[in-house]
Amino acid sequence: MDRKSSQNKSVATESVGKRQKLPKLSVFRLFRFATLPEIAMILCATIFSIAAGVLLPMSITVFGDLLKNVTVSDMTNLVSFMLPKVKKILCLATGLFIASYASNCLWILTGASQAHRIRSKYLHAALRQEIAWFDTAEEGSLNTRLATDTQLIQDGISENFGQAIAMIAQFIGGFAVAFTRDTKLSAVMVVLLPSVALTGGAVGMLIQRYTTRYQDAQANAASIAEQVFGNIRTVYSLSLEFRFLQRYADALCRSKAIGIKKGASLGFGMGLIFCMINSNFALGVWYGYLRISHDGIRGADVPTVLFAMMVGTIALLQIPPLITAVSGATGAAHRIYALIDRNPEIDSDSDAGVVPQKATGKIKFKQVNFYYPSRPQQHVLKNFDLEIRPGMTVALVGSSGSGKSTAIQLLQRFYDPVSGQIFIGEHDLKTLNIGWVRQQIGIVSQEPVLFNMTIKENILMGVSCPVSSETLVSACKQANCHDFILQLPDGYDTVVGPQGGSLSGGQKQRISIARAIIKNPAILLLDEATSALDTKSEYLVQRALDVAAANRTTFVVAHRLSTIRNADMIVVLDEGEIVERGTHKSLVERGGIYAEMVKKQEIIASSDNNTSIECDTDEDTKLDQDLETSEDDKAMIIPEKILPLNRQIITDSTRRSKQMVQKRLSSLDGSKKIGKIIRKIIRYMRPEWPLLVSGFLGSTSMGVFVPFCALNLSKFLTAITTPGVTLEDGPLTGANLHAFLFVMNGLGVLVACSVQIGSFEAAGERFAYRLQYSVFKSYVKQEVSYFDQPECSAGFIISTLAMDAKNVKDIATKGWGDIIQIIVTIVLAMTIAFTHNWRLSLIIIGIMPLIAGTICFHMKLQVGSKDSAKKANAESGKLADEAIKEIRTVTSLHRQSYYVEKYIKYGEVARTLCRRKAFLSSLSHAMLFSLTLYIQAIVFFAAGYFIDDGWMKFSELLPSLLVITLSAVCVGGVCTFLPDYEQGKLSAISIFEILERRPTIDPELEGIEPCSVQGEIAFDNVKFAYPSRPGQTIFDGDFNLHGNAGQKLALVGHSGCGKSTIIALLQRWYDSQGGKVLLDDHNVRSYGVQNLRSHMALVGQEPVLFDMTIGENIRAGISESQNASQDQ
Repeated sequence: MDRKSSQNKSVATESVGKRQKLPKLSVFRLFRFATLPEIAMILCATIFSIAAGVLLPMSITVFGDLLKNVTVSDMTNLVSFMLPKVKKILCLATGLFIASYASNCLWILTGASQAHRIRSKYLHAALRQEIAWFDTAEEGSLNTRLATDTQLIQDGISENFGQAIAMIAQFIGGFAVAFTRDTKLSAVMVVLLPSVALTGGAVGMLIQRYTTRYQDAQANAASIAEQVFGNIRTVYSLSLEFRFLQRYADALCRSKAIGIKKGASLGFGMGLIFCMINSNFALGVWYGYLRISHDGIRGADVPTVLFAMMVGTIALLQIPPLITAVSGATGAAHRIYALIDRNPEIDSDSDAGVVPQKATGKIKFKQVNFYYPSRPQQHVLKNFDLEIRPGMTVALVGSSGSGKSTAIQLLQRFYDPVSGQIFIGEHDLKTLNIGWVRQQIGIVSQEPVLFNMTIKENILMGVSCPVSSETLVSACKQANCHDFILQLPDGYDTVVGPQGGSLSGGQKQRISIARAIIKNPAILLLDEATSALDTKSEYLVQRALDVAAANRTTFVVAHRLSTIRNADMIVVLDEGEIVERGTHKSLVERGGIYAEMVKKQEIIASSDNNTSIECDTDEDTKLDQDLETSEDDKAMIIPEKILPLNRQIITDSTRRSKQMVQKRLSSLDGSKKIGKIIRKIIRYMRPEWPLLVSGFLGSTSMGVFVPFCALNLSKFLTAITTPGVTLEDGPLTGANLHAFLFVMNGLGVLVACSVQIGSFEAAGERFAYRLQYSVFKSYVKQEVSYFDQPECSAGFIISTLAMDAKNVKDIATKGWGDIIQIIVTIVLAMTIAFTHNWRLSLIIIGIMPLIAGTICFHMKLQVGSKDSAKKANAESGKLADEAIKEIRTVTSLHRQSYYVEKYIKYGEVARTLCRRKAFLSSLSHAMLFSLTLYIQAIVFFAAGYFIDDGWMKFSELLPSLLVITLSAVCVGGVCTFLPDYEQGKLSAISIFEILERRPTIDPELEGIEPCSVQGEIAFDNVKFAYPSRPGQTIFDGDFNLHGNAGQKLALVGHSGCGKSTIIALLQRWYDSQGGKVLLDDHNVRSYGVQNLRSHMALVGQEPVLFDMTIGENIRAGISESQNASQDQ
């Protein structure tokens, strides 16, 4: 694993694992970046939120007054009594619709606008910090904060904030209505509410704790998968696939155990809350009837109190998660705002400082002392004195850590010296404008950094002002990259991919040289620019560097001393001090440290049978053509290079693969494909059948309890509000019976909910564990060519292991349970309603789909808008991620403003989506809040006519109304948690496709397994082309090679000629299409794959280390059955 990947991963692990409690801002400080118009909108939104919260309790008073009119009337001409009340309900419903729509819309609009501004300011603040700050800060966490913390702020200052205000107003309004109607009954019912609230809070905290631990375990599993599939060739060469499989299984076991505990806790907690709410109703029914029979209060006051308390209680239960969202925003804002307010010690954004008309290229270091702020105890430069005349080429040499690169970083003013001065021309570096300084310097580093944009855009990153096409081409010609660029499919408009991954190292280096010289800098810095290249790439790059250095002051940090023989001055550093300086000839003649370094490199070169490259002009041209026309040079696939698996890469990979699966899905017959998927899932879940049956029984019971509760409540309310009807007094009769039934219903819900959620979660976690394990095992068995396919990237595989398994788990467990609960609830509710009055039931049933449909529509909009916003934010997040990860390159180019402006532009897309969400989602939100009141108005108006005409009795009104209304609301609520079945089907197809795929090179197939081999190899008339590029033949059938045991073979040639392919065939990453590859006279296909690879050791160009100890990384080279001592 490369350095950056390991850093990012470790930081990601830290951010997941170390969730420390941080200081928080005041709520009002959340809105510090709101503009005056936005503040006005926020005030209006607050008023509308309060109105939306108060109007619903007010409608209950109208409902109570209506029942009161019925109890005192003679039940004739009932319409005249109901009509005024119906009009009031319609007015309240309309007011509630307007207030809900306006408040939600305003909160979303202002929240999105402020969040976009905060994100832009945060990125701007991060990019303007000095490099020393990045040395001590967690660089990778900056991306996480930009993606997650700003989202937390947006969630906290938008509709969640408005909903919190509305729920608080609803809670206060509901309790105010209840206490206004009957203080004693309300006071009695309040007794249990603190316990309900405390239980809800405790359950929420427990579930949050389990969720955090579960996410940590899943993140650990994902990091293991990332290591494996980001380095699949290394894993295969060391035969580590099943060792990593065991590590992955261990991580999944931890998440499975946590998930099962979480499910059991959630089921019991939710059941307990519902049980306590039912018990509260039982208390209200029992004491309410006492108040009627003993204190003489009106019967209509009891339902008013009961419903007002219910509305207040529902609001109270919704407040904690909303307050949590706002609290999370204050905590996140503390981190975000702290960086925004930080003033950097070296401000890249500052306009201060002298701006000379021309840079002379004269440089002077005067008694410079320096240590890195992150390592103050280690002095890097000591009394560093060096003066360079314009146009000189100065080379810095020395051992690692001697201070060579530090001098270059000080010259770019990444850091300031602890003491001493640096001069450019006649000016102290600190007095010069920092942007001007960096525009006068061109730098080419050891590891060239290209951004995920076109070649043209990458080169133009070197200049801050527009340049002509002629200037661009001229720079590329000087950098020796113009010709190969023209041969690429899109020429200068070719997108190089993340970190320039589609180009070879030599190509990237030459493009970075063009970027450095297009600004025509007075000073050129070359920091070991050729040390990581092969010989031929080094030759081309060095030739380009020689051209670039002409007539410029050039600093060269050299690894290979042969490249600096012609330098005007060579400076030898040792532990931060200059110990020698002079020309190559004078230093060699002196016989000091430099001469010893030259002698050592000559010995190494001769021991490696180094051959000098002697090329005339024609050979140079031929070499360029060979390098530039090879397929690998045009679009190199570098599998061992770990690219950051950020959200966008995973999203892109998943989208492509899902589209591919969708095409196959659409080509199948609808009923057959669904039936086939279901049958496969059912067969695969055979071990979980007992738990599923238990869960289905719990779902059936939950489906019964809601209509039963509504029926029990309606019967009681009908009895106490119907004139002339009295309830019997007895232990289990009258009000006592209704109260007892509420208690029993609550206990039943407690058991049913615990069984339902606990069983499904346990079944789901066990199923997900086996599914993820099997999919991981299937992936690590595939041949290497499988991973060469673009749609089988590491990002897609990790997404499949995590998201697809979850989607299939949801539709296989909870999905079916929810469907059963919905069916039972609907059937039972319709049966109860029709047995009371079929006419009114038809009207209610005709309207009820509107409630369920509105709820589903609202949730679909919420999920859809979140997905769209996530995709839009992923684009801008990818840009910010790149800028922060490559902050040194961005800083040296002085292009921070470029990234901020581009980020703002990308962010406008997310803002547009939020505006669309504001209008559509607020519409469904307002409908959701007000539709029940509209339906009540219609039902009461119809019931008045039906009672007047003798088509129904008043005793039939409340059962039909409450049973179907409450059942429809519950059904709609369950619908909001239904999994996405379409997504689940696509996920199931993707998973079963890999489970059923048979690899062409199967590591589990038996073969000969010798304990040792002699090491004689032979390639006999081999024919081969990579499966991903069948049109490009590497070996055309006449490739022959023989190597005796113990013999050293060297493979040389231009890129793409087949050197690495020979190793790949010998390792059996691929099989040849013709001929034979032999090891000790046996075809490599006859060996067991793991045994074959165990006899070979491979050291690649870019070393890969896994996230384990150094000792474990070394021991990875032997099988687990072997024991290696510490000395070994």
